[in-house]
Amino acid sequence: MATAPQNPTIYQVAEKAGVSISTVSLAINHPQRVSAETRARVIAAATEVGYAPPTRTPGSARPGHHTVAVIAPFSSWPSYALRLGGLLQGFSKDNVEVLVKDVPAVNLNAAPLLDTLPINTRYDAVVLMGVPLSESAEESLAGGRMPVLLVDVDSDLLPTIVEDDERDGRILARHLVAQGHRVVAFLHDHQESFEYVSSGIHRLDGAREVINAAGGRMEAIELDSTDAGDALRRILSSGATAVIASTDSNAGYLLAAMRRAGLEAPTDLSVAGFDDGPLAEALGLTTISQPFQESGRVAAAQLSSMLQGNAIHLTRLTLSGTLVVRASTREVVAED
Repeated sequence: MATAPQNPTIYQVAEKAGVSISTVSLAINHPQRVSAETRARVIAAATEVGYAPPTRTPGSARPGHHTVAVIAPFSSWPSYALRLGGLLQGFSKDNVEVLVKDVPAVNLNAAPLLDTLPINTRYDAVVLMGVPLSESAEESLAGGRMPVLLVDVDSDLLPTIVEDDERDGRILARHLVAQGHRVVAFLHDHQESFEYVSSGIHRLDGAREVINAAGGRMEAIELDSTDAGDALRRILSSGATAVIASTDSNAGYLLAAMRRAGLEAPTDLSVAGFDDGPLAEALGLTTISQPFQESGRVAAAQLSSMLQGNAIHLTRLTLSGTLVVRASTREVVAED
């Protein structure tokens, strides 16, 4: 009687890669906890031996019941909690259990592109928010059986829901140009790797386009700490009359630094941001209201259809924000 062929195991991957079994597990389930070199070696070994984590048929736990994993840098960026809220609203009438996994912010990761999803095999579908994938990971997931939907992540192979950050940057910059501002600083977070383009950089590109077209100058200034004192000094030295912060949180750090320095917005410096959460309203901050909850609701609707076995018609949905003008920006006052 012939013996059934055995599937490749994690032990074979470890032997091929020259690492321990625990290292293979970390590279697959927690890729941020191993070096880029080790992760690449494990992925190459797994590909060579034909290893894949054990899978189950979607929905096999209970008929009509589905478990969805949502992966995002929740603890780093509050906006992903708002997207999650929209997703939960969208699933409220479905028999769907949502399990949340927090991952580090990609802007601080020297190797930001995920080669594998940092999860085990208990899920029927995955929503990946704000974490870019490597080319090989996209190809693998696109060819797999498990539905995967991306939010705030660009992809040519997987369905994705994104915000038009460049357009939003242009909208905010036009508001400042109309107020007479021509030298504008853009306050953004540190980005360890440029293997991907962050939302903040897209916003900067859109804003710079408008400022340059108006004959002005855009100064990109990195926020190196939440203190923002050094960033404020560089902003003032640049001659900027207005600041666009890449998020409302960063605008808040800047406003706090201004208060410590005896400065006020908009009297001394106009300040604007992006997101429009409760913080922006409390600060009286001019901002771009982002459709975070809408993106979550749309993701839930699309994923529900995918879990029911329907063909996915969404390949890329682009949402746009709206300008909310508050007291933190004003027209440039001519000096006597």
